[in-house]
Amino acid sequence: CDYSGETAGKWAGITIMANGKNPRVPWWHNRNYGLMVANQFGRKAMKQGEKSQYKVKADSTLQLSFTVLIHEHENTAEVAEHLKALTK
Repeated sequence: CDYSGETAGKWAGITIMANGKNPRVPWWHNRNYGLMVANQFGRKAMKQGEKSQYKVKADSTLQLSFTVLIHEHENTAEVAEHLKALTK
């Protein structure tokens, strides 16, 4: 998910990519004031699908992993190239 645009005469953006090893694919919701959310849960509460419960055993942990790229590239192909390099 990328949120970018021109501000103060320069292009600026942030791209967030979920790790494919996360237990499920997140759904994204963004706001025009800069909020970016990668939501792993809450689909039913947001009227976006079935209940998305995920149980973690008491002696286990849940790890969610994301790659974040802060950039000044207006060209999305350049952003994609940087993400490829980061996730190798």
